[in-house]
Amino acid sequence: FTWTTAGDEKKFDEVLKKFEDHMKGTVNVTVNRFEFFKHDQKEGQTIDDFIKKLTLLRKDCNFATDDNINDSLLRDVIICGLKDKALQEKLLRLEPAKSTLNNVITNCRLHEISKDHSAKMDIEEHTVNQIFSQQPSTHQGQRNYGNMARYKNRRQQNSSATAPWINNCRFCASSHPKGQCKAHN
Repeated sequence: FTWTTAGDEKKFDEVLKKFEDHMKGTVNVTVNRFEFFKHDQKEGQTIDDFIKKLTLLRKDCNFATDDNINDSLLRDVIICGLKDKALQEKLLRLEPAKSTLNNVITNCRLHEISKDHSAKMDIEEHTVNQIFSQQPSTHQGQRNYGNMARYKNRRQQNSSATAPWINNCRFCASSHPKGQCKAHN
């Protein structure tokens, strides 16, 4: 190593800095920026993991030190690299004042959370529907209607002309022979 001042070779911080500079080698900013601008969200990658990866890639790009420029570049690459095209279109429609990095990240997170919840609800609804379609109802007051047609025919055959009448039926609000309510059966 070449030392700028005498005695630097004995200072730990100076030796460490020289060693890091030596190991770091030359950085190809063009390649780093290419990787940053071309990085797309991978299938199944969460928005937070995607943003973390972009933030790491951005560090080696030697962009201007202005935070507004860095934030706007990161925001633009996030929007361009999103896997979900509907979310991408929504973010592109944001008013310029609302199109900040924090607002874009918040929108992405909310979209991801709502999609996860929606998928879970679909799975739960499908499971509930499977359970109800496979098992006969055993709740009190409910019947198994598997053989309803045969049951209705038997009831109609057994009813005679002298069957008692129901006036103002609680199910259909009309009058009819007992056991022959069209709304209840």
